[in-house]
Amino acid sequence: MKKIKTSLIVLSILLVAAIITLPLIEYFKKPKLTERKDFAIENIADIDSIFLVNRAGENTLLRKQADGRWTVNNQFNAAPDKIERLLKTMNKLEAKNPVAQTAQQRIVNDLAVSGIKVQAFMKNGDTKTYYVGGQTADEMGTFMYMDGSTIPFVVHIPGFRGYLTPRYSVNPLDWRDKAIFATPIDKLAAVQVTYPDTAQKSFQLVKDAANNFTVKQNGAAAAATKQEFAKLYAAQFNNITFEAYLSGYSKSFVDSLQQAKPKAIVAITRNDGSTATLRVFYKPVTSDTKSLYDDKGNVLVYDSDNYFALIDGSPELITVQDYIFRHVFKSYKDFVKQ
Repeated sequence: MKKIKTSLIVLSILLVAAIITLPLIEYFKKPKLTERKDFAIENIADIDSIFLVNRAGENTLLRKQADGRWTVNNQFNAAPDKIERLLKTMNKLEAKNPVAQTAQQRIVNDLAVSGIKVQAFMKNGDTKTYYVGGQTADEMGTFMYMDGSTIPFVVHIPGFRGYLTPRYSVNPLDWRDKAIFATPIDKLAAVQVTYPDTAQKSFQLVKDAANNFTVKQNGAAAAATKQEFAKLYAAQFNNITFEAYLSGYSKSFVDSLQQAKPKAIVAITRNDGSTATLRVFYKPVTSDTKSLYDDKGNVLVYDSDNYFALIDGSPELITVQDYIFRHVFKSYKDFVKQ
C-alpha cells in the first residue's frame, strides 16, 4: 500500500512537471510566426481564479468568492493587500522587449526548470496562461513566456523599478491573511479571555441589545462595567493580526504544544453565533531573541516580545507580538467600575 501511495505521489509530481514543461519544449518545434506578448489583463474584475504552480508541484489556487473575498486553496482567506498587488501586476504587465535570439533557448530552459506557470480563469470561461521566470541582469525586468507565443519576452511594469517574480509565489502561506480576529464591534457579541494560571484575572465581556457591555467572571456579572473602556477594548478585535508563520518547527513540536497549558485563551463570539479562538503560549528564549535580559539585568527564560500561538482550526504554528497582545491581555478588574 505504501509503494502504491508513493508511486501516486511521484506520478502526480511528474504530471505537474509535464504540464509546465511540455508547452515550453513545444516552443522549439513551432514555426516562428507568432510573437504573443499580451500578458496584461485589461479587466481584472473579470478574473474568477488564479492558479500558480511550479515544476516541483508546489501550487496555490486563489479564488474569488461571491462576497468579494479571495480564498487560498478553497480553505483560508487571502490577504487583501497581496491579492490587490497581484491583480494590479497582472493588469499593468508590459512587454519591454523580446529576449535576444542567442539567449532564447537558455531562458526557455530556465523557465521549464524553475518557472512558475500562471493561469488566470475568467468569468466568461476564457483562460490566460503564461510563465514567469527570473530577473534580468539589471533586475529591472522579468523573463516571461506567453502560452502560444514563439519567443519569451522581458516584461516589466512601466515606472516600477524591480522584477516581478516574488509577486507570483506558489507558497500558500505567502497568500494567507494574517488576521486572527477581524470582527467589527457591531458584529461582536462577546469576548472571553481565560488565564489558566491566574483564574482571578479571567473575564468575559458580553454585549446586550443596547450595545452596552457587561463584564463577567465565572458567570457572575460585575455590579457595574466601565463602558467606554469595554467598548475601546472590544473595538480592537476588528483588526488583530499575527506576525508570521513558523514553518521551521516539527509537527511533533506543534503536537506537544497543542497539549501544553497556554498562557491565555482568547475567544470571540459573533452575533451570528460563530466563534474564533486563539491559544497563546510562552516562547522560550533562543539565539534569535532580541531581548535576553529584563530591565533589572536578569536573564530571561521566555521571549518578552513574542509568543507562540495556535488558531483553532488551523494546523500552523504562528508567532504573535507582545506590543499588540498586551492590549488584549487585560484583567477582570480592569473592566469593573468602582
